[in-house]
Amino acid sequence: QDLLDELRREHQLPHSTVFLMVTSQASYAQVVEAAEAALDGILIRPYNAAALSGRLTEARNRKRELADILKALDANQTEVALSRALKRYQGNLRYATYCGRLSAELFLRLNRPDDARKLFEKLAEPDAAVWARLGVARAMMAAGDNAAARKVIQAVLDQDRTCADAHDLLGRILVEQCDFAGALEHYREASGITPGCLLRTQHAGALAFYQGLGDEALKTLERAIGLGVQSKLFDALTLLLLGVIRLDRGAKAGVL
Repeated sequence: QDLLDELRREHQLPHSTVFLMVTSQASYAQVVEAAEAALDGILIRPYNAAALSGRLTEARNRKRELADILKALDANQTEVALSRALKRYQGNLRYATYCGRLSAELFLRLNRPDDARKLFEKLAEPDAAVWARLGVARAMMAAGDNAAARKVIQAVLDQDRTCADAHDLLGRILVEQCDFAGALEHYREASGITPGCLLRTQHAGALAFYQGLGDEALKTLERAIGLGVQSKLFDALTLLLLGVIRLDRGAKAGVL
């Protein structure tokens, strides 16, 4: 889940790629979360060849049916992709919710936060899905209304303190408001909930460094390196901050 979130957030995963999750156990909430994250399918172990075949077939069918939208996205034809996805959502065709969510994300990409907010609000109406509510908050942030966004995010956290995305978003708002101690607290939470998330680990380590928390920064930044120094998501600043900490502690060999 962490890997998928990072890849989609950083646009490192082609839209035509099928992404299946295989897990040994999954509660109802985990299955819902996986579906909301736009997974192409989820398999619970043990599973047989027929189950795998069924998931792959369904995933490929969706890719084929939405091929015109996905090809436009891969070709960076954002306006074209938006028009096609929005038309499909408004027509309540197959995969309408997926297309609605995609349309809202594209509105954000095109710097149309008001349109994105309205669409996310509509998507949140049926069952108050967390991803849709956080989408509303992200649209508010894009429009510069951090106060309103903070209220939405806090309402999500009041219901579920384990929502890593909510902690992540609130951390971003607090950084902009220069509340670095508060931001660090939420990035700690987000990183702890999703220990495999490289970006959140780097954010937590950098904030700890700038707060003068050397021991915590050292531990967190070293963990970030362990997560994937060769990753496209790895920030070279992590190495720089780690070098500064080691130099301050007289560990010159560690700097090199």
